[in-house]
Amino acid sequence: IKGGTAPSVYPESCHLSVERRTLPGEPPNAFVHEIEELLARAREERPNLQVSVEPGLYRSATEVASDHPMVEALAAACKGAGAAGSIEGMTAWVDASFLNDAGIPAICFGPGSIAQAHTLDEWVSVQEIRQAAEILIDFARGVLT
Repeated sequence: IKGGTAPSVYPESCHLSVERRTLPGEPPNAFVHEIEELLARAREERPNLQVSVEPGLYRSATEVASDHPMVEALAAACKGAGAAGSIEGMTAWVDASFLNDAGIPAICFGPGSIAQAHTLDEWVSVQEIRQAAEILIDFARGVLT
């Protein structure tokens, strides 16, 4: 939130940016409707409140069923390599959404911990990269045969 010229000065206006991620199957403007409902309640308490909503970047959420053959094949490849893989959702948006929207099943997989991704100290061990490569080779062989 930005507004005013100093912490002790009441601002004439302010600008608030909100990031709200969508869920699979959720319509593109569902979150805009939610925000407008909240603002309507705020205007009941503060009739002089002047607020506008300007949606920005939208990316659809996506999912592939956990029993999809591709997911099962990747899980089997992880198990075969002795990796403690897990099937779970993630809060990040990825390009797989474009593929899934086009009817091409796409899932995300990679070495390392998602907790370390996009941090100042992001790193992945060489062993994790080798294991991920082994898993992907086994997965590709399984899918192609």
